[in-house]
Amino acid sequence: MMSPMDVRIGLDDKDVGRQAAAAAALIMRQAVRDRARCTLALSGGRTPMPFYAQLAVDSTIEWPAVHVFWSDERYVPVSDPASNQAAARDALLDRVVCPAANVHPVRTDLPDPDEAARDYERRIRDVFGSGQPAFDLLVLGMGSDGHIASIFPASPALAEAERWVTAAMAPGAPRVRVTFTLPLILQARAIFVIVTGASKSAALRRVLTMPPDGIALPAARLRGASGAVTWWIDAPAAHAAGLGIQA
Repeated sequence: MMSPMDVRIGLDDKDVGRQAAAAAALIMRQAVRDRARCTLALSGGRTPMPFYAQLAVDSTIEWPAVHVFWSDERYVPVSDPASNQAAARDALLDRVVCPAANVHPVRTDLPDPDEAARDYERRIRDVFGSGQPAFDLLVLGMGSDGHIASIFPASPALAEAERWVTAAMAPGAPRVRVTFTLPLILQARAIFVIVTGASKSAALRRVLTMPPDGIALPAARLRGASGAVTWWIDAPAAHAAGLGIQA
């Protein structure tokens, strides 16, 4: 079954952050009510920073009940400016009361990214137990080439059907990554995709308006998600994509 495209438009990246954070807080509170905890997977890059800033000041989120993961990570030390973990800690996790035991970063101190990927999959299994894990909320960005997490067009990671986490290569630096795979991403109960800026408009238009091309545009695979997929887009991206949607 194809997942419907729920598209929400904000005036700019800060407005998108405010709207998406308010919606995320609702999902997170409901997860805690239903399952006594919330499992949250964060995105890397700069795009989600306004979203994280708004989550950090939302007093309704029960952070002691939240388990935090990352959908992908650059294989660099946490002290590196490119670290997704470091960026999310600075914008969000260092500003809320989330127990250290509930924060589950990728171990980039291991000597081999494949070892780190297998370690991360084991830790996901430890938190979720048996069966297929389903994150309550999984946050993604999308690159101008249509990539999500660190699954790039024509990447071997795009064809991974068994593993939940794998090592991957990016076309640009830092090249070595660890990423969730589609079998894990597509099982999430809710997926937010945050897209801001006109530079991503061509890929955005193809993903939202054309038949899915999962090899050329990994983001198109989100149409096969089990849960709800919400696209949070700012007005410049929507306008440049010619989507005909008003902010």
